[in-house]
Amino acid sequence: MHDAGNRSTISRISHQGEIFIDPYQYDLDSSVHLRPVTCVEAIVLSGADVGVFLSWVNDHWRDLFEQDLQSLAQDANGRRLLTSSLPLVTFRHDLCQRALPRADADVARLLDRLRDGMREWRDHGVDTVCISGHDTMMAAAGHRKHNKTPTNVSGETTQ
Repeated sequence: MHDAGNRSTISRISHQGEIFIDPYQYDLDSSVHLRPVTCVEAIVLSGADVGVFLSWVNDHWRDLFEQDLQSLAQDANGRRLLTSSLPLVTFRHDLCQRALPRADADVARLLDRLRDGMREWRDHGVDTVCISGHDTMMAAAGHRKHNKTPTNVSGETTQ
């Protein structure tokens, strides 16, 4: 079973909060292995998009998503986030283009918007995608803050 003990699982990510999809690049010359790429916009999912995204992850690539899912950050309001990372090319070209999950119209629309929203990321040095959602089990303590103003994948402010 996926929910053994306190292990971080997708079921611990809130469907009520946002999903942050952030652009990062491996820094091979620094002790900090990932650094944010700030010249491109992060994508923030909210509302119904959160449920569609989490259902798609759960149904089609849960094991990959949960491999390194862990608490690394908190949002600007101090709520703990669970974060998973994977290569941009894996997320954008493999997962977002798969034929099987695209049978659902809501999933297909969301995946197309995600691919379009990341179109220029690689040109700006992004090689890693960090995906974060609010942890339903723990309060935040001592993690970096995610200071983005929540917007939907179309770029509209959600607050």
